Amino acid sequence: NVEDFWGLGGDGPYKSASRLREHCGSQDALYDSLNAIKEASNKIMEERASKAEHKNVAIIGHYPRWAQGDTCFRERYLGYMPDGAKGQSKVFNFFGHTHTQECYAEDGGECVSFQTGGGGGCCGNGDVPAGFVVISWDDAKTQKVECFAPDNRCNVHNFCAWGHCRPEVEPDICPNTNDDPSCANYTGPPAGSNGTTSSRWKAKQQKRPAAETE
Repeated sequence: NVEDFWGLGGDGPYKSASRLREHCGSQDALYDSLNAIKEASNKIMEERASKAEHKNVAIIGHYPRWAQGDTCFRERYLGYMPDGAKGQSKVFNFFGHTHTQECYAEDGGECVSFQTGGGGGCCGNGDVPAGFVVISWDDAKTQKVECFAPDNRCNVHNFCAWGHCRPEVEPDICPNTNDDPSCANYTGPPAGSNGTTSSRWKAKQQKRPAAETE
């Protein structure tokens, strides 16, 4: 994610992602590679959306909008669609990165943009309900939300009950990432903000890194 260049690997190209930077040969080469992947991905999305061939669309990414230059993939996909086709497709957008469950946007009272992280259960007691969402189809074969934990339609066990908790998040997690809400160094928006970009995150973001001077 080129928009989160200084958060690569959790805390940047000179820390957790240093071997990736070394593999590319330089900071600028790594940045240019990530930017090329971004442009290619956007081209694929534009081509598919502009054809408007699908009634049900599920976009599955990793980052929320605040960690990728305030970009929402659902909004971008709909923006690429022909005006006359937008009402004929139902577009859901799923992403994680931060281990929380939150609806970032609704359409007609139904969630359409899902922050659903923590499915791997990596980071302690706070990672519940562990990235749980169920999508099904109605009689017209249109996708719908069956449940999005922690709403009361979901019946899912807290994985801590199975003995997989890691109660001490600080020693293992916080020194290696700025993305865990339970850490003091967390730089994302607060829970309940629907992904509104925080002032801390805005301050962290920078334009293209300057060329290295070694």
